[in-house]
Amino acid sequence: MKMKLIVGIRVALLLLVASLSVQLAQAQPGDAYKLEFTVKGAKDTTAYLANYYGKQLYYRDTAQIDSKGYFYFDGNKPLKPGIYAVAIAGSKYFEIIVNEPTMAMETDTANFVKYMKVKQSEENKVFYDYIQYIGDQKIKAEPMRQQVKDLGPNDPAAKKLQKKLDELDAQVLAYQHKLIKKHSNLLVGKVVSMSLDVEVPNPPKGVTDTALYQHYYTRQHYFDGFDFNEPGIVNSPIFHNKLAQFFNRTVPQQPDTVFKEALRLVKMLEHDPEMFKYVVHFITYNFETSKVMCIDAVFVYMVDEFYKTGRATWMDEKNLKTVIDRANKIAPTLCQNKVPYLKLQDVNGEWHSLYDQKNEYVILAFWDPTCSHCKKELPRLKTMMAKYKEQKADVGIFGVVTEFENKDWPGYIKEHEIDWLNVSDNPEFPNRFRTTFDIYSTPKLYLLDKEKRIIAKQLDTEALEKMIDHLLKQREGKGDNGLN
Repeated sequence: MKMKLIVGIRVALLLLVASLSVQLAQAQPGDAYKLEFTVKGAKDTTAYLANYYGKQLYYRDTAQIDSKGYFYFDGNKPLKPGIYAVAIAGSKYFEIIVNEPTMAMETDTANFVKYMKVKQSEENKVFYDYIQYIGDQKIKAEPMRQQVKDLGPNDPAAKKLQKKLDELDAQVLAYQHKLIKKHSNLLVGKVVSMSLDVEVPNPPKGVTDTALYQHYYTRQHYFDGFDFNEPGIVNSPIFHNKLAQFFNRTVPQQPDTVFKEALRLVKMLEHDPEMFKYVVHFITYNFETSKVMCIDAVFVYMVDEFYKTGRATWMDEKNLKTVIDRANKIAPTLCQNKVPYLKLQDVNGEWHSLYDQKNEYVILAFWDPTCSHCKKELPRLKTMMAKYKEQKADVGIFGVVTEFENKDWPGYIKEHEIDWLNVSDNPEFPNRFRTTFDIYSTPKLYLLDKEKRIIAKQLDTEALEKMIDHLLKQREGKGDNGLN
């Protein structure tokens, strides 16, 4: 395994490493720590202790390994509970659970897990028994899974193998439940509990849509296995991964639905400032950077709810302003909003308003004649529009050239026979549309309805055409209720 190290922050919304390191080093009630290790195959080199914060690792301490492979980490300020990593020779590491002031462990660089012996630490004795058990079951299962794949699911031999695999899975689940029950007071028990998928019972009598029942049950009970009174769970990659799975896969990617679930979860965490901070930050950043169309509304909702109201107390003034400014910038162009008013001049100096475009569907296309990607997309737009013209579909384009003081666009339009309306601004009549419509690259395409509400955005021509075809079929009564 390779250690992941944070070396910088790309956007203001990311939590500052220095700030995290200070917080993780703050004194807590209890004794200081001493973590002792002997690693065969390692000598006269440096070992590093790193703590997880969500899915990332941060250096916490260093130790010198002696000629016999012995080293220790110690300090007079207790470590926060969580999963840590001990790294040797830079690229190899093994994980430990820190929830006790002292521990002693032995292993071998040949295979950290296989040769791990826990001399002192109840948490890590249970942890490594669990890791080794899971590893053994995987070794048993992998050949059978490959055989099932090779034979095909309908082969009689494959069905027998699949039955054995199901039995093996049941044994693993029983082991996990036994561990959780027996060690419910330990952090390792809480981490394993958090890692399990929701077990959905059979639907009640009268339920006809089993899949829908399973979906809502999973959403409602997703966090039942999380002990939000245990601060150590946030210092675990499992916590982050389960959040990502819930918000990106379990919950439908509809802004109002996602935000409702976000508020439900955050309400459970208000008693723990560190967990509250991590989850609010995760949801906010996750949906600012998501590639799912229209889901950026969740980012705006989160900023309105937590950052503008003073609840993001971990943000300094500069970074807070950056986040709020970003949300304010994209808020006017969220899906379902009417686009801001836009009126510009065409190649002949005549003024045209976007709101005068009366088509049933309007493509608002921001482009630049010097942009290489635009040169690929514009011919595709031409072909698409020719198709809709032949079909007599009520689809129009309002083209906006983004390059300020560009004298070449009239010639480009004429040379390439672009026959839809194109407008732009100029030094005499400048316009703020680049900021209003968040134009940081071109081409940028919006699909609007007749009232100029945003149906879709940030599409390429292929996706745009599929979207319009679907909408046209729906209007004709030929479509289904969802996009294919």
